Amino acid sequence: MIKRIILYIKNIFCHKSIKISGLYPKNHYDRIVEKNMTRQYSWLIGAPIVGGIPGPKNIQDQVILSLDAYITSGTSLKFNIEKRTAIGVAGTDILSSEVVVTTSGVSINNFDSGDIDGEWLWVDISEVTGNPVYFEITLTTRIK
Repeated sequence: MIKRIILYIKNIFCHKSIKISGLYPKNHYDRIVEKNMTRQYSWLIGAPIVGGIPGPKNIQDQVILSLDAYITSGTSLKFNIEKRTAIGVAGTDILSSEVVVTTSGVSINNFDSGDIDGEWLWVDISEVTGNPVYFEITLTTRIK
């Protein structure tokens, strides 16, 4: 029995998903852990201008936990993140008003539309003041 457990542990660390008699395959444990996993989506935008920037599509239903952003140099920038069900179709903002970002940064933990259910993310920049060099956003989510 100990020999089978050691062999199974070796297979987990080698990322193999073979089933050893009497033990569950690696994928069974992945699904248990995955339920409470957090994910981060980041955008690093050089010389930001007014407009939209596409983001990734979520393949799993998630709850938004936090949004952190900052600019380097410049004065300020206003933006929101949309979640879109289809490419090229306007979506729903995750916040009821635009986020104002400065070189001091901003952190938000309260969202009007805090679930992302298999949707595309889209950064919508509505105002740029003072020529920022970079604009960074990190969106943290948890799998439902």
